[in-house]
Amino acid sequence: MRRLIVLSLLFSLLFVPSTFGSNYHLDKRHKLTLISAYDSTGGLKSVSLGLYFQLVGDWKTYWRTPGQVGYKMRLNWSESTNVQSIKLHWPVPERFTTFKLESFGYSKEVVLPLTVVLKEPNKLAHVVLEIDYLICNPELCIPKKVTLELDLNPFDICTVLVLKYNISLAKSHHL
Repeated sequence: MRRLIVLSLLFSLLFVPSTFGSNYHLDKRHKLTLISAYDSTGGLKSVSLGLYFQLVGDWKTYWRTPGQVGYKMRLNWSESTNVQSIKLHWPVPERFTTFKLESFGYSKEVVLPLTVVLKEPNKLAHVVLEIDYLICNPELCIPKKVTLELDLNPFDICTVLVLKYNISLAKSHHL
């Protein structure tokens, strides 16, 4: 039983989350960052990332079906390396009025989850994401096209070696 606890604790150290983000786009209306909870792929075939919007004041961005105003965000990852596909997942939106028309989207801050499927899990993934979207306030809409980049290293070999060493040490002590 103690061996199982020790191994579980050692294994959990491999997946301690940290804040990890791309370059970002910043203007007086909003900030957009491509974020990840981890700085490596962990050898997994797919990883979760997020588009983190921070909108100032009454600025908003739009949902997959924006309503009468706005347009759906478009993503282009064709310049990425070791990326097979990226799927955008949409959180439940807010309903708001722009130019006296009803719309659906997000205000203040939101993380739009992304699932990134890798071509080769044990190789570096360089995510280059071009985001085409619209931000609006009650009087003005501004189209934006931003490119964000993020590197995800493959499973960290140093971590693997430390884990293997600790497992062999635990075995030698018959825990």
